[in-house]
Formats: sequence, structure tokens, C-alpha cells
Amino acid sequence: MTLTETNSPRRCLNMCLQLGFKFAGVEYGIECFCGNRQPEKSKEASENECLSACPGGKLRRCGGNWRLLIYSTASVAPVPEIISVPAVGNQVTAVLTRPGSGSGSQPTTLILQPAGGQHQIIQPATTRRTPTGAPSLQSCVKSQTSLTGKTVCQGEVLFQDNFNGNSLDARTWKHEVFMPNIPDYEFVVFDNNPQTSFVRDGHLTIKPTVYDDNFVRRGRLNLEGCTRRPHSDECFREAKTFSILPPVQSARLTTKDSFAFKYGKVEVRAKLPVGDWITPEIWLEPKNRLYGHSYTSGRIRIAASLGNRDLTFRGEQMGATRLESGILLGKEMSFPNWRIRGRKIIRPADVGWYEDFHNYTLIWAPDNISFMVDGKDKEDLISPDGRKLYEIVGFDHSTTWDKGGPLAPFDDEFYISIGVSVGGMREYPDNCISSGRIKPWTNMAVKGLLNFWQDRNNWQPTWDETKSTLQIDHIIVQAL
Repeated sequence: MTLTETNSPRRCLNMCLQLGFKFAGVEYGIECFCGNRQPEKSKEASENECLSACPGGKLRRCGGNWRLLIYSTASVAPVPEIISVPAVGNQVTAVLTRPGSGSGSQPTTLILQPAGGQHQIIQPATTRRTPTGAPSLQSCVKSQTSLTGKTVCQGEVLFQDNFNGNSLDARTWKHEVFMPNIPDYEFVVFDNNPQTSFVRDGHLTIKPTVYDDNFVRRGRLNLEGCTRRPHSDECFREAKTFSILPPVQSARLTTKDSFAFKYGKVEVRAKLPVGDWITPEIWLEPKNRLYGHSYTSGRIRIAASLGNRDLTFRGEQMGATRLESGILLGKEMSFPNWRIRGRKIIRPADVGWYEDFHNYTLIWAPDNISFMVDGKDKEDLISPDGRKLYEIVGFDHSTTWDKGGPLAPFDDEFYISIGVSVGGMREYPDNCISSGRIKPWTNMAVKGLLNFWQDRNNWQPTWDETKSTLQIDHIIVQAL
């Protein structure tokens, strides 16, 4: 049966139960199947592969592509209603009517009315069987994951965006609009421009673009819709002498205003960008800034690979063949100096992470933070030695994070942040070497941005129209 507007596990279960079947299954989001034969164990797959949303309940999953999510009808009580069902087999129309449902009593028969008008009376099943192991919709085991104002069940899909269609969902995603300042000073303008962020062919794409030299050296920027403090240099700048404008326009999008959560499993399927000094941003950021601004409240980096094809520091490769996942936290020591530390997992590869899509997974629990790539090689970030997280990363006793739990500051709600930055004053260490050339700017130098721009004849040819973009296929957040 195809239920294009109303399909859900509950709807399918109820229909199959009334027809006397033992099992109900949902597939492709809109299809409902009934049957009596228990599925073979050898053909079972992970429920995580059932990613199709249900048209009759967006927070439920209705199977997937070639994935049938199966339930037992054994212990499910029918919901009184009249259901119009599309064609079943060779029948054109079938109408299920439950006599007596209006009075609140349980129906005694089902009347199946085919297109020809002749009725077929079906007696509903009266026995109740022991569940066979298929999940029941009536059970909900409370999850460690939390959302403000919502009860969360284990394994529940809380957020999913497959970036279908031709435009970004403006109800979910908002652009950050500003020019970065302390503590990272990235060399970009984050803006809402359809040339730098767009949805196409089922992917969210973020594409950094370079401004004209005359504009960079002599122009002015007054960002409309700036999301930082009005009239500050994050919203307005004018190029003067060596103080030029950020030469690259890019995008950063977040779910800050629509979706945030505490603890959970996040899967991002993405292809990372390549090109000198390009940095992908696939983050979780703190919603409430419970412990303070910027890095004081932490940041979780789900996946990052610096875009330089050949980038070394002290003889170690740190470019496009190295994947980094982890956490960052820090303290402002004295303006504008920050002490930022982190803990990360490094995954080297034979080829660049820009060559293909991969599934990057974060498992964020109350007592640990773990990462996986393509569903395997899970690595834990926290060692179970009794120390608090800030002590593990190298900070001394701190009243800032002591008020939280062992995982502080990662014990509050975070939101999703996706973007692409370039250069900056923290990501690339001084004296690192890219394809035989020393990094052209010095971190925190007054002319650092200008020195980067003056070296554009070396770095800009490494940027590719397609490969220098961050492409996101899907993002899924699931309760633990």
C-alpha cells in the first residue's frame, strides 16, 4: 500500500493488525507492507540505515531505500478511525470501515470494499502474541539525550536534513554574517550570498570565492544583516594602507535558532574541500554559552582536513591526507590573547579526504566523546582516569569549569555549525611548509592578512572550481 501523505509506523501497524497480519513494515517513506512470515535473521541490517522520514510523522522513520523497517502487530492496540487505502494488488480502491468505532467500542469486523462494490467481511485477529523482537511503538526507553521541553526516546531521530530540492530550508538554517575577529581572525567574510552557499543535486555546497584586488585594498564593507555587534569591525570595515579587507567571501550556517541538543549521535556525510589554506568547519557549538564566550564554552569538531595537498610542520604531514576530530576549549588570558587547548584524534590516509564522500560520526555521551569514520574504527577521546576534561587537556584547577560535570563545558546544549574558512591566526602554525614554501604570514602579526593576500599568486591556483568546496550530503542527529 502506498500512503503518500499519511504513512507512519503506527498507521501501517494498525492497518495490518486489523487485517489479521502478524507483521507490518514501512519502506521508502510512503510504502506499507503486511505479512505473516517472520523476516530471516540473516537479512537483518542496522536500524540506522532506515533514514526515510514518514509523511504522517516527521520524527519517525519509515524504512529507507531497500530497507524495510518491520514491526510486530502482537501487542499493538488498534486506533479507532476510518482509513482510505490506495490500491492493494489488483484492486483500485479499498475502504476500511470499523463498525462501532464512533461509540468508542472495539470493532468486531472489517469491511473491505473493492472497486466492484462487492463487500468482503474480514474478522479481526483476537489473539495476542508474545512480541517477536521487532520494536513496539508503545515502548519508549528514555534517552540520555535531551532537548529542551521534549521527552526523548532511545534511538529516536531528532534531526535530519538530506538537502533535497533546490534551496536551503530557511526555517532550519541561518547564515552567520560577520567578519571574524578574536580569537581566530580567519581571512574571510561570512555572508549570505547564493554564490557561496547553495543546495544543488542533493548537496549543501559552500564555495569560498576571492574578491577583486582593488576592492580588497580600497573598498569598504558594511554587512547587511550582520549577526555580530552593530557598528563593530565585525560588521563594518574600510580598507586603509596595510589594513585591507578580508579577501575571501564564504559562508557559515547554523541551527542556533532552530535545533540544539545535549548528548547524542551525529552523522555527517560530506566531501571536504582541497586548496591551500582552506579549512572546512563541521562543528557543534554551545547554544547558551553557559561557561562564557567563545572557546570558554567549548567547541566540538566533527571532521576537519586542512586543504593544502602537501603541508608539513616539523616534518609531520598535516594537510589534506590527515583527518582531525576532537574538542577545543580555552580561556582569555589578557585581551586579545587566548589560551586554547584541545584533544583530538588524527586519522592519516593514503589519499586526500577531498577525493570522496565519507560518513563522519560523533558519539557524544555524558561520560565520553567518540568518533568514527564510515561506521568503523571508533575511537574514544576521554580516558577513564577520574580526571575532569579540562584537566585532561592541560588546564590547571579552574573555577570556570568546576561548576559543571566531568565533561564540562560539554554538558550543555550545542547546535550544528557548517562552514568554510580560510587562513586565520590559529589554525596554521608559523613556519609550516606548503609544497616547499613557508607559510606567507605570521600569526598575530599586524600585517598578517596583507602578507597572505600578497602571496595569492601561489595559493589561488591551487583552488579548484568544484574540489575546493565543502559538500554536505546529509546530517542526522539521533538520540543515544
